[in-house]
Amino acid sequence: MTFRGDITPANILEAVCAALYSKPQVCLDFYAEENIQIPVSSDNLVTAELLAGVVVLLLAVNIALIIAYRKCAKKEMEEDIGFQVSSKVSEYIALSQNTVLGTKEESAANTSIEI
Repeated sequence: MTFRGDITPANILEAVCAALYSKPQVCLDFYAEENIQIPVSSDNLVTAELLAGVVVLLLAVNIALIIAYRKCAKKEMEEDIGFQVSSKVSEYIALSQNTVLGTKEESAANTSIEI
């Protein structure tokens, strides 16, 4: 940190104390002697309401994501089951048609042998 101003012990101590995030007892004593209010930056403070709001927001987002995932998974599962059922029905129809055609061919073969 660059110091600008008169180089006096009080000015140096004030600059060093101002640069520190947590103030040691020396700085607190100096502030009390010089009647300087301890600078508190409210920008860096996290209030309980803000923390609770962030937690509630994160919970809501997670619940929304879980619900969206479940809907997507359910839709995909229904499409997959529908495809499997359709495939098996097609196989069954093809098998039954082959069986009917095979029976007709056997009857035609049996009738041609009898003639």
